[in-house]
Amino acid sequence: MRHWWLPFMLLAGALHAQSAPETGHWRGSARFFETNTRQALGALPVELRFDADGRLQGRIGDGAFAATAPEPGRGPPRVYRLLLDAAASARDPRARRHVVVLVMPSPPGTLDADFHLKSRFALDLRMNVGHLDVAPLAGPP
Repeated sequence: MRHWWLPFMLLAGALHAQSAPETGHWRGSARFFETNTRQALGALPVELRFDADGRLQGRIGDGAFAATAPEPGRGPPRVYRLLLDAAASARDPRARRHVVVLVMPSPPGTLDADFHLKSRFALDLRMNVGHLDVAPLAGPP
């Protein structure tokens, strides 16, 4: 009985290998919670693609990001640290390019995700928080 844990590991691996319910293409907007930021920057356009292996790629506002895996050993929620190739908004005086996306468990066909727009991945007391209001697309973005 030295390997009593083996069936549990196999089950966990099988569950992990299943594709995430949000796999596919999503389009919508990033809506800021804070009124002043929402008025200054408006809602940012968002296009996302979740691959079957959980990697995320796409655009947020004016910036794009390469395929990124969620942080290992975390979740739920799954946490993605995204570095945009340009500032999220040309109207942002701080030209922030760092985005943390938190994807919460949700029913199939829906995506429940919040985001943090930051000037760096470390502590940023002036970050802005919001929600991703997106819907699934039938084809590629």
